[in-house]
Amino acid sequence: MQQWGDYSRTVHFNKEELNKTAQELLYKETSRVVTKSIRALVYAIALLRQVAYVLRDENREYIPTLQRLVERTIKEAEEARRQLDQLLRRDFPA
Repeated sequence: MQQWGDYSRTVHFNKEELNKTAQELLYKETSRVVTKSIRALVYAIALLRQVAYVLRDENREYIPTLQRLVERTIKEAEEARRQLDQLLRRDFPA
């Protein structure tokens, strides 16, 4: 025979068990996501270190080549700007 208040106690204990289970599952999922994110960050850092090593390696000419390309591009841009200015002055005198 069911006593007065049995139902409310059952609901209360079920709610407490559900809260506990939900918190445990949430903690496990959070740990999984954080671990996955940390692994991705560790991999990215290692990859960046390797790229920096390769770029700085004396046997490879990456950085000097990139510097020469930048300097050449700057000169080409300045020349193009100068030619554009001459063209505009010629076609549209002040």
